Amino acid sequence: MTVIVNYTLMLILIDLIKSIRYERKTQETKVTMICIFVSQFVNTAILLPLCYANFTDIDGGYGPLSYVFNIGNETDFSVHWYASVGTIICRTMFITAIFPTIEFVMFYTFKKVSRWYDRWSGGELGTRMPTVQAYIDLYAGDVYAIDYRYATILLNISVAFLFGTAMPYLYLCAFLAFIVLYVNERLVICYFNRKPPSFDENMTLKTLEIIKYIPMVVLPFVFWQLGNRQIFDD
Repeated sequence: MTVIVNYTLMLILIDLIKSIRYERKTQETKVTMICIFVSQFVNTAILLPLCYANFTDIDGGYGPLSYVFNIGNETDFSVHWYASVGTIICRTMFITAIFPTIEFVMFYTFKKVSRWYDRWSGGELGTRMPTVQAYIDLYAGDVYAIDYRYATILLNISVAFLFGTAMPYLYLCAFLAFIVLYVNERLVICYFNRKPPSFDENMTLKTLEIIKYIPMVVLPFVFWQLGNRQIFDD
């Protein structure tokens, strides 16, 4: 469900940011990448632990945190937390790692079937498309979404740094995600998407800048995990 929600967020954000109508395509792509990354990171790494969290120790059960998040019973990184929430995070990131391949197979099959049906039911003209542009859209493939790819890279890196110290399995998931993404992108560009436009180095530099700050941002959270004594008490 988390992966499905992340993908839905991506589609919604792309449409919303396109409606802003930026003057430059590079600026639009950069904003789209950052928004997709932030929304998916919050949904995957922040909201999921908060849904299982209990803030009675902080506000006595009467504060705003306990009012909003009043279902969970996890007050710290206990053994039970890793067995419940931790396993969900690991499964989510594993599915996220292999999802590009699933997405490619699904949409490639859909496109092939759509093109076959168009030729089969096209009659003498060989197509059912009412306009030339509709015919090009069907047979030329989709537009290459580089912003979504960069956001996926940032998501895998950030979640691995956030929880990987206590759950090293996430480092393996991130490594698997990079391998799958590399193979998938070669297949997508060669057999599915249109030829991508020539992007400048701004997207890559912005991604590297965000990656540079990820370890420093998650360091207090990792220190909390390493300093938790409840693991040994349990």
